Amino acid sequence: MRKKSKEQILRWNKSEKAKIVNKRYRKSVKGRLARKKHVKARREHYNELARKKRLGHIDNGLCGKCNNPALPNRTCCEIHQADAHIKSVLRHRKKADDVKLGICRRCNKPVVPGKKRCANCLAYACESEAKRKNTVKVDPMYPMLGL
Repeated sequence: MRKKSKEQILRWNKSEKAKIVNKRYRKSVKGRLARKKHVKARREHYNELARKKRLGHIDNGLCGKCNNPALPNRTCCEIHQADAHIKSVLRHRKKADDVKLGICRRCNKPVVPGKKRCANCLAYACESEAKRKNTVKVDPMYPMLGL
């Protein structure tokens, strides 16, 4: 077996020491935050590349999701247009079915009689509407909700 020179031993020790220090840094809070930041930046970079590619396809008259030609005045091909339409129809049917069954569309709890939402979601909706209109709205049918 060949003996290692002093330079090789020192180089090996430095690289091992660097690995240990790097491992400690990655486990530290500062290292974890740096890693998260790096991963987020990389994800954003790839998302930006995908967005540019998609927009390039659309500009060239191709589907934004595949390389097939897009429909006239549309951004996607016939297949993806049909998929989007089916998803939309199913989403609207589910909401209509929930209302018929007396389930809140937002949180799936039982609704207040005569309304489409539960008491909590109804209060939240009324507050949001009041903020939007800068007025205080009181529901005459349900004054006990304090709306």
